[in-house]
Amino acid sequence: MIANALTFITKQMNDYMKRQVPSHDTFIELSPVTSGSAQGKLFLSLVDIEEDALLGKKLPKRGNEFMVAAPPMSLNLDVLVSVSPQTPYVEGMKHLSDAMAFFQAFPYFDTSGTTMPNGIHKMTIEMIRTEAKNDLWLSLGADYQPSVMYKMRLSLMDSELIKAEIPAIKKPKKPTS
Repeated sequence: MIANALTFITKQMNDYMKRQVPSHDTFIELSPVTSGSAQGKLFLSLVDIEEDALLGKKLPKRGNEFMVAAPPMSLNLDVLVSVSPQTPYVEGMKHLSDAMAFFQAFPYFDTSGTTMPNGIHKMTIEMIRTEAKNDLWLSLGADYQPSVMYKMRLSLMDSELIKAEIPAIKKPKKPTS
């Protein structure tokens, strides 16, 4: 599902950027920062994964019954969009600006407007500012390149994970006298 989400967003970005600058080339590729080497490109790299704790773990309810189920998982993916070191500086800034414009124009994808990857119900994307970006570049073992980080929130579909149904506890009726 992670690979599908990242491939989906890379394709959407390339389609958008091709509309901005008509070309047969791809502008962004899914690649680790340290192994990409294509001139004139941006790289989309996954740098962190975490479970989205804000949604909580609620048991689904159907009518008067609670169902014991594994709740749908929600993930936060931190992705780095960076300029390839082989890209001329000004060209890289133009591509990076186009990538930022894409995320500003399309911060939300769901099944109502787009064919989403299997298992993903919706995806929201927002820019994140991190004070640790310099440390990130050092830990990647790469020279700093102009870049921007985004948090992709994935809401995954509940894929029939219901294990059992438990009838609701009914209050005893008061005896009538």
